[in-house]
Amino acid sequence: MPHSPRVCLVTALAAEARPVRRELRMARKDHAAVHRPLYVSDQAVLVETGIGKLPAAASVAAVLACYPSVRGVLNVGIAGGTEPIGSACLAHAVQDRASGRRWYPDLPARRITPTIQHHTTVETVDAPDTQYRKDAVFDMEAAGVYTAAVPVLGSAGVQCLKVISDGPEHSLETIDKHVVSALIEGQLQAVVALHDYLAARSEPARDHNTEVLQTATHIETNIARHSETEGHRLRLMLSRHLTCIGRMPTAEELAPLDTPRALIDWLDTRINNSAVTYG
Repeated sequence: MPHSPRVCLVTALAAEARPVRRELRMARKDHAAVHRPLYVSDQAVLVETGIGKLPAAASVAAVLACYPSVRGVLNVGIAGGTEPIGSACLAHAVQDRASGRRWYPDLPARRITPTIQHHTTVETVDAPDTQYRKDAVFDMEAAGVYTAAVPVLGSAGVQCLKVISDGPEHSLETIDKHVVSALIEGQLQAVVALHDYLAARSEPARDHNTEVLQTATHIETNIARHSETEGHRLRLMLSRHLTCIGRMPTAEELAPLDTPRALIDWLDTRINNSAVTYG
């Protein structure tokens, strides 16, 4: 009987995957179109992508093409940061340092993940970074996961859980596969809670990018012409508005805003006043 998983779990390393697939009782089941280790259960598929955002993007895209039943993607892995070693962070923003591209996940209610200690920005870097910051953690895959998954599932269908593995007082050199597995093992309750949350999604996934593009096209066609730079900024602000407010601006709200500057200022004010908080 073919598997119809509802959740795609994504790790870079076998050591990250091992505790998760053991907890969820997943079995190896490779697919000819996915050129990375693959594991399945009744509700989930897990792919080990290897290190880096490009392998992550390629692997996630292949899994979503092979398993159209998937309604949610969960990236699980280690990250560097200033929070205590072993603590779990849920991403409220994901940023690709190289391109500056950002995504804003829709966070679940705090009651769903009570063991997750922090929420933060996950910044994806192309090489390990030891310039640790309080406002972000560093990984090497999350931006690739979001690049592939958000166009298919929307921001509500993709979550990113990182476990702190290194920081100012804990060198990268102290990390090996046993340490990695132990860190993920310590946060399995959070992994399972997010797996169950995504598996329970019953509504069709929102195509976040299509909604943004349709609204931007309406604005540029009917309200105000934009330069290429202004158009890029507009689409970014519309994406943030959709994530923070939960809908796109209505035609009536947009009609009086007849210049690019007025549109951006209005969107920025709406977003900043949305008072989005975790939980």
